[in-house]
Amino acid sequence: MQQSPVKVADNARAAAAREEATLHVLAVGVTEYHDADLRLKYAARDAEDIAERFRQRGGALFKQRVNATALTDARATVANIEATLKAMAAKARPNDTFVLYMAGHGTVLADSGEYHFLPHELVYENDQSISRQAVSQSRLRTWMSWLPVRSLLLLDTCRAGNVVQLASRAGEEKGAFASLIRLSNRAVIVASSSDKMALEGYKDHGVFSWVVLDALDNADYDNNGQVDVTDIATHVRRLVPEITEKTFKYRQVPMQDTPGDPFAVAQPVRRGVKK
Repeated sequence: MQQSPVKVADNARAAAAREEATLHVLAVGVTEYHDADLRLKYAARDAEDIAERFRQRGGALFKQRVNATALTDARATVANIEATLKAMAAKARPNDTFVLYMAGHGTVLADSGEYHFLPHELVYENDQSISRQAVSQSRLRTWMSWLPVRSLLLLDTCRAGNVVQLASRAGEEKGAFASLIRLSNRAVIVASSSDKMALEGYKDHGVFSWVVLDALDNADYDNNGQVDVTDIATHVRRLVPEITEKTFKYRQVPMQDTPGDPFAVAQPVRRGVKK
């Protein structure tokens, strides 16, 4: 399909803006928790692979101006995540692009209805221990406010495995994610909604993370030689439910919101989407 002159002009302006722009990526993944009952399989590997794929595909788009860091397992403490993010944000300029990816366990506290990401050091005793030790959605919103306008939050949080009664009611989780999406004022794509778990174990990855990795290579839905946030959102929305139903007989439904003009984060392996 031929692009309109307006679209061509918009793409040209975006390309000119990227000439001096940098892509910043902080990928956080926790497989080995201090509390052994919370151990996952692939979250740390997913974070490392996400950072590397952005170096490759983002590097192709941003002329190798990519600053990508992975914090996994023992390095993925609240203090270290926050300090690393703050340092990276301080170096980011207004026209830069930032991706924050987090994989591990997530839950919603019944009393507050707030989503929390569980860092490496968390030891589960009760909801109060999560409130004290985890990263709340309020804190996530604060973190996102430090970042450039062109920022994307990717959350692959999983309660599957030997989790000690961490999940709360489905409606509260959906409400918490919706609140996070509305109030962050940034593009947000999360792995799961309602009472659905975020599954792992697909081609040695979390399902959501595998689809994001595939999107960076292949999700050029408007055939413009770029993968933007709406391309990733479309790929996730199409493939995550399909893969989980076919492979696990379980329908995982992601949530997402990409307000404003879409911005590109990668150059695909080839133009268009493989049919």
